[in-house]
Amino acid sequence: MIGVISVVLLLDVGMWIKKQYFSAQDEVKEFTHGPFVIRMKRFITSDFNLNYGKFCERTNIAYSVLYNGKVVEFPAALQSNTGFSHM
Repeated sequence: MIGVISVVLLLDVGMWIKKQYFSAQDEVKEFTHGPFVIRMKRFITSDFNLNYGKFCERTNIAYSVLYNGKVVEFPAALQSNTGFSHM
């Protein structure tokens, strides 16, 4: 019986930690410019940083351009030789 209670408590604590530190918090904003829609998706991730000895949050932003409701795909050559990992 004590083993079952221990397992339930460990699962409960594990789910709390996952929800607290690893769940994505998305925020989406859209801006219209002529026939184009620029979509900004901001999401926060959290991971354990050994340098600080605690969980640290990291904010990431992903942009996409839409035309008539479809994502505009850019050629791979456009992103090469820029010195950046993104356009």
